[in-house]
Amino acid sequence: MRKIFLFLVLAVPVLSNARVDAPTNVYFTVNEIRGNADPYTTVKIDRNTGAVTGLPIISVAVNMNGYFAYVFDTPLPLVAGSPATQPVVKVWAVDTVGAASSTTNYTALTAADALQRIINGTQVLPTNKPAPAPVKNADNPEIDGVQATSTTFRYKVTMLNTNFTIPLARFNFVKDNTKAKKGEILLFNSIGAGVGISFGEIERTTDATGANINTDYTNTFGIHLGVLFSSGKDGNEQKNIFAPTLALSVLDFQLGGGYELGTTLDTQKKGFVTLAYAIPLSKLIKGKYYIFRASQGFNSANPLPKTTGSSVSKSNKGRFI
Repeated sequence: MRKIFLFLVLAVPVLSNARVDAPTNVYFTVNEIRGNADPYTTVKIDRNTGAVTGLPIISVAVNMNGYFAYVFDTPLPLVAGSPATQPVVKVWAVDTVGAASSTTNYTALTAADALQRIINGTQVLPTNKPAPAPVKNADNPEIDGVQATSTTFRYKVTMLNTNFTIPLARFNFVKDNTKAKKGEILLFNSIGAGVGISFGEIERTTDATGANINTDYTNTFGIHLGVLFSSGKDGNEQKNIFAPTLALSVLDFQLGGGYELGTTLDTQKKGFVTLAYAIPLSKLIKGKYYIFRASQGFNSANPLPKTTGSSVSKSNKGRFI
């Protein structure tokens, strides 16, 4: 049993290292280094080769498209000798749990060498484009997919959501044969709720274990169907408000119209318009929305790629919490 345990302990690093591929398509000159590697890994660049010592190891984050790039502060010097030679660096990749890939030595290309290699096909330039499906969804998490640990990503979404509505002002049209009066304005006289289709952006943050620690939705625009209601006495008269409404929302404000089914004055028409403030229930209670479509995750280090046609990709249908 002890031998089995020791074997597993020794085998874990080997199995872990096998999960990380070495960087590929590395383009290295005295001015810069670019390449492709596993998304969300960190590429290490060690300039301490040969007679060069004492330089810190450079760490470069790989974005969600599997691309990394680093421009040296000053061009790397030639290695002294007769004749002088191009500088050499060691390059490898490390994942979020510390597993490392194999290390490869790269010699800086001169402009002439780089051009010749590109022409004859021995140098493949790295790309910053999204990987083709189905790898794309694994490397570029959607809203209901896996997100890298300790990151904040934003997602453009189309969703079905619910909201709590507070009418700020309601304009009731009146019957006035003299045409001198068009209507009446009522302020804060009811409350409401509704459901609708919204277009906006979700911001999701994960901790070091990958667990979701914060989700925040910001509405851009939408269309909502709801009701306004209240009940009370106006003097000795019982007055009930119950009205279905249809509204357009911009940010958290709604402008819409409704039809009164409750108590109305003899001079009041059934139709009205309203300006309301809508609070998504997802801000008060976790979840409470249903995502139809979501873009790939993006932030300043991983910009949303430009695509022709729709800029969003279909996501698995389901409530995101």
